[in-house]
Amino acid sequence: MSQLPVDCLIEIFQYLEEDKFTMYSCLLVNRIWCQASVRIFWKKIRNYDTIIGCLPLELKEKNGLSTKYPTFNYVSFCKMISIYEINYNIRLLLRKKISTQKIYKVLQEIYKLLMSQISSLKELKLSVDSFNQNVNFISYPRAKNCLKDLSELYYDSDVNPNLIYQLSRICHNILSIKIIIQRKNMTNELDELANLIAVQKNLNCLQIYLWHCNIEDNNDKLSFIPNNFDQLIIHGSIYFIPLAFIGNLRNLKEMILSFRNSDSFDDFYIFRSVNFPFLRSLKFTYKCPRNEFLIKFLENNGQNLIEFYVHEGNNLLNLAIVKFCPNLIRLSTGFKNNELETLKIIFIHLHNLETIRVWCCEEYPKEVDIFKIVVNYSNEHFHELKLTYSYYVRTPSTLLPEEVENFFIEWSNRTPRKALSLMVYENDGYDLTQNDRIRDIIEKYIKLGVVEKFKIIGHY
Repeated sequence: MSQLPVDCLIEIFQYLEEDKFTMYSCLLVNRIWCQASVRIFWKKIRNYDTIIGCLPLELKEKNGLSTKYPTFNYVSFCKMISIYEINYNIRLLLRKKISTQKIYKVLQEIYKLLMSQISSLKELKLSVDSFNQNVNFISYPRAKNCLKDLSELYYDSDVNPNLIYQLSRICHNILSIKIIIQRKNMTNELDELANLIAVQKNLNCLQIYLWHCNIEDNNDKLSFIPNNFDQLIIHGSIYFIPLAFIGNLRNLKEMILSFRNSDSFDDFYIFRSVNFPFLRSLKFTYKCPRNEFLIKFLENNGQNLIEFYVHEGNNLLNLAIVKFCPNLIRLSTGFKNNELETLKIIFIHLHNLETIRVWCCEEYPKEVDIFKIVVNYSNEHFHELKLTYSYYVRTPSTLLPEEVENFFIEWSNRTPRKALSLMVYENDGYDLTQNDRIRDIIEKYIKLGVVEKFKIIGHY
């Protein structure tokens, strides 16, 4: 591999991008590996002393900073920058060495350097910081070339809205926009955001986070959103959030609504006759609409869904899923102890179902009862079972090692059979592997190829 040209090594190292420790090791192998891996490793700023080292010699000498110049032009490798992180880390490094006014001058030079040296920035985070209001980095030379191919934008509502106006004139290829709304009075900002979203040619995902922001009396606050993207994600706070604007987004393929207050769904009834012809994935990660509203929505749109997620579910909703969502591939819901017959019906009628997430223990079914239904009623495509332990579990599971082994034996005898993936969402550290014998059995059937993957996942 050491004989490969740098371009080939760079392509290989792309797959290690998120593994910081492996990438750092690659830097130390030899000169060729270092030249190839440093480009990947420095897509994110890794060291702010190094960034200061890349500044012009005259500026460093004038401010009493180290005049040593780095081995590489690290700035030119950057593809992702966070304004908040740059400001915070530079000020942390320099606050005991130079005055606040001089720190501001250094920051200006850093942004000029970034804009001039980065050929194509991919990710930009504009978030709250007192220095943000004054450093207008978009006006610096070559900023347009740096930002024109931006693909991800994170915007905090306390940032100077003039930046959004300028970005809308430069950036037309953004794929994902994440907006944090933290205050009520931001009409001008919403107008600018509307313009920014509208000029994007290939926008795929829009995320909106509403923190400490009650817009109940301003129902038009979100009407600015144009219908030109596939994925909508809204994370709400404890306040009411009007949802009427969603009715205009008929091109949506995926919708995730994460609200901790059920009042946020009081106006979900307005979608009782709205059709989303392209919607494939619908998720309610915490609270969900009232049964009559959600069931009516599924009656209109369930035929096209391949993924449906509710946090806990109920029997009436689960029966509606069977009736209106025949093409589901992935499902997350809940069944109480006396609703196992509905779980059977789910498996019998959803012929394309490949994965299901269900709750177990306490008021929910025991694991062994779920295992029996999965083995006896799931279709030939099914291969992934996710067990979620209630956050309020007060008693340990009574699952026996022999019950786990019997489940795997019966699964191995299925014809045709896919290797099983078993995921467990733990509760306060509890999961199946608390029992050593169960852990050994799982490892045994992984080696035998009956279990493809077993994973413990933190509860959420």
